[in-house]
Amino acid sequence: MSYVEYSPAFCESGDTLTAHTTKRRTVSLIMPVKNEERSVGPTLDAVFASTRLPDEIIIADGQSADRTLERVQAYMGRGVTIRAVPNPQIFAGAGRNRAAAVATSDILLFLDFGVFVHPRWIEEMTRPFEQDASVDAVGPVFEPYVESDFEYCVASLQCQEMILFSRLSRAEQLARVPAEIQLGGVMAISRAYYQRLGGMPAWLRAAEDQVFGWKLLIARARIVLSLDALCYLHIRKDAKSLFMQNFIYARGYGHLHTPLDYRSRRNMLFYVAILVAVGYGAVHPATLSVPLVMFAAYLYRTGVRNVMKVGGGNVRLSHLLQIPRVVIAKDVGTYLGYFIGLFDWITKPQYRQLYQDYMKR
Repeated sequence: MSYVEYSPAFCESGDTLTAHTTKRRTVSLIMPVKNEERSVGPTLDAVFASTRLPDEIIIADGQSADRTLERVQAYMGRGVTIRAVPNPQIFAGAGRNRAAAVATSDILLFLDFGVFVHPRWIEEMTRPFEQDASVDAVGPVFEPYVESDFEYCVASLQCQEMILFSRLSRAEQLARVPAEIQLGGVMAISRAYYQRLGGMPAWLRAAEDQVFGWKLLIARARIVLSLDALCYLHIRKDAKSLFMQNFIYARGYGHLHTPLDYRSRRNMLFYVAILVAVGYGAVHPATLSVPLVMFAAYLYRTGVRNVMKVGGGNVRLSHLLQIPRVVIAKDVGTYLGYFIGLFDWITKPQYRQLYQDYMKR
């Protein structure tokens, strides 16, 4: 077992954590949900196949209109108390807060439907708290779960770092972990610390987990990364769902007035150059092939090269056919969502005020 702390130092083989306590800690598994009937079975099957089960499962339902709750009820009576609490605010952050408010365990373990966990995930996410009472939060390691050529290309572009990280030796992984561990929506945290920070922002549709991660860092929480707590991320299956995923998350970052990452800003310049070339070609038709060549070069740089990197220098024809759909859906969703979010930030002052009030608490 290996843990990497928030500080530049790391702890190897869990027993090197300062053992302030060996007491078993109780665990509440908290899962926000809305209209996830298809993912209920695979997600909860993985949970109930765990080497350690949670002491309770709390489902925060954001007004599901499908058979989500019916599917959840089928897992009651399997030795773990399952409760469903209403989440009229719908957003995941609000749901996590409502579930945390009624949780009875020492540790809150957050998981999203559609994320499948390794059988030892709960055990390894809980272990640091039981070996060191000063641990405040624990993060897992992710790998994408892919079933098609489209999903493989999406994972190669959006999850490349986690794919390559999973292929490293343990020593190489320990050397690559950043000094600051940014937690997201899948994590474990002591209930007392979660309440102390005021929970997650309930007013954000997306990126609420990132904001909470920032707040953990600002509060100098003791964050531990468990390299043996593995979970598998759901990858969007088609261009429409990929577009919506990036649109929603980017709009959330726009609502926070958070700059896009360097790669997205750089790629935006390619689109600007291509549009300029199209405009020039409209006046000088002989140059209309230039923007096509530029876009082909862009697809190679952002798509083909990344797929080749994940594939060890190889790329299949079936992947090449999917790359344009993946790149366009991802980019258009990101830029459209972000600029709409920025427009909201400018025209709706409540976003600024809500963010400032939340970070001050």
